[in-house]
Amino acid sequence: MASLHQKHHMAGLRLNSANMAFLRKYGETPCSLDWANPSMDYASERNLLVEQERLLATDPAYGHIEWPGVRRNLSRTATRALDVLDFMASHSRALRAIEIANGLNLSPSSLNQLLKSMADSGYIVFDPRLKVYYPSPRLSRLASWLDGIYYGQDVLQRELERLFRASGALVMISTRTGSFVQIVQSLAPAGWSHPVESGTKLLLVESTLGKALLVTATELEVLELCREIGLDAGRRTALLSELQQIRATGYLLGSFTEANAVATIAMPMPAPHCGLPLVVSLSNRSAAVQERKNLYRTLLHDFVRVLEAERA
Repeated sequence: MASLHQKHHMAGLRLNSANMAFLRKYGETPCSLDWANPSMDYASERNLLVEQERLLATDPAYGHIEWPGVRRNLSRTATRALDVLDFMASHSRALRAIEIANGLNLSPSSLNQLLKSMADSGYIVFDPRLKVYYPSPRLSRLASWLDGIYYGQDVLQRELERLFRASGALVMISTRTGSFVQIVQSLAPAGWSHPVESGTKLLLVESTLGKALLVTATELEVLELCREIGLDAGRRTALLSELQQIRATGYLLGSFTEANAVATIAMPMPAPHCGLPLVVSLSNRSAAVQERKNLYRTLLHDFVRVLEAERA
């Protein structure tokens, strides 16, 4: 019998932590689709991911979470090309095709077509002598621009990795998008069992990350948001109280979502030159966060101070 990974691969689906958690919880054929059928078309794959998102979004173990899988599938080739560049950046060296395929859980044939398109467009360069791919100089303008709007050359990534090593916790950078908070970058320790992927969205008012982002909003803006999402009077009062706490202490300690047992300590980041609101957070088992609360808070304060100094 084919394994979950083999069935997932044969169906042409992207293997990620959210999908694997879904498969383990709801079974191998949640939508009555034939996982072993390699001819599964785009519509069938999208329907499967829609069902995944519906079930996970209503699972009390996760709370109201909008997973990135369905959105990614709508423009799969473009997203995978960006995933390739992100994977190359995370290794900071030229990579062989097989390394990229294994790292992104893509079939060699699919990846080869993608790499050829990216090379033909000048976004990556292939070295035929060493059989490796490099990012193209074409991307240097983007890199220079990003350094200019996010605290300076390599500062954010360097400090994120330092925070990750010192804490041993799940590290996330998040921003606001409408009434949601979106995780834009995460570093997870080995064996982390909770599905967290870049692109994941949570309701602002239901997550510690979101509440930390709302600290810069006025009371009128917060009340308007509460009205839009139908928050009752008691929860509005509790939310305003939590925002006062963040303003007084500089951080918030709470659950990842209101229905999740993972604890999170979140701290607003100094606004980068582009003005985008950002929050940095550390997450771990509730007992671990309570035990290391002072350490986590100190590490986050140090992280923020470095960014403030670089921004100045």
